[in-house]
Order: sequence, then structure tokens, then C-alpha cells
Amino acid sequence: MTDRRRYRRLNAPVYWRVSGLRSAFKPVDVSVGGMRMYSDDAFEVGARFELEVLVHGEEPVEFDVRVVWIETLPAGAPARYDVGLQFLQLSDTAKHHLSMLLSE
Repeated sequence: MTDRRRYRRLNAPVYWRVSGLRSAFKPVDVSVGGMRMYSDDAFEVGARFELEVLVHGEEPVEFDVRVVWIETLPAGAPARYDVGLQFLQLSDTAKHHLSMLLSE
């Protein structure tokens, strides 16, 4: 498997959810460019949506993301899919939030 990472990654103690949905999931890793996550929901490559990042004790921060890749995981894996997301047009609040997480 080729390592496609362009930015330093953090195995962060954060959770995410698609805006408006109740379920939250822990990402596999996070960088300033995007995140890799496990999901039981299939996404189309190129799909865009708002993602809320949740850190204990803080208000959720919204990120606009685009699905850049998706792979089906084998039986017994933590979820059905492994998904790569790219952050798009980060607000100043989102940039600050990410930089704080990545500095930990």
C-alpha cells in the first residue's frame, strides 16, 4: 500500500459526525490536510459534506470536506469502510482548532 500522506498525522482523541446526524465516530488519524476515518456508511468519491469535529469539553467545529478515497474493509474490521477526507476552505476557527489538536 502506498503512503499518500503529505502532512503530519495525529491519532487524535476527537470524534466526528456528519452535520445533522446523531452518530459520532472516532477518526483513525487527522492532519491539517484532512482525515482518515472508519465508517459503516458508503460515500461516493468526490462527495462533499459538512463534518462536525467534537472534542470533549469544547463546542463542535464544522469542516467542509470532500471524500478522496474509500476502501471496503474485511469482515471483523472496526467498520465496513476506510475513508479518506480532504478539508476544504477551512475557516479561521477550524484552522485554529486543527493547529491546537496537532500541537498536542
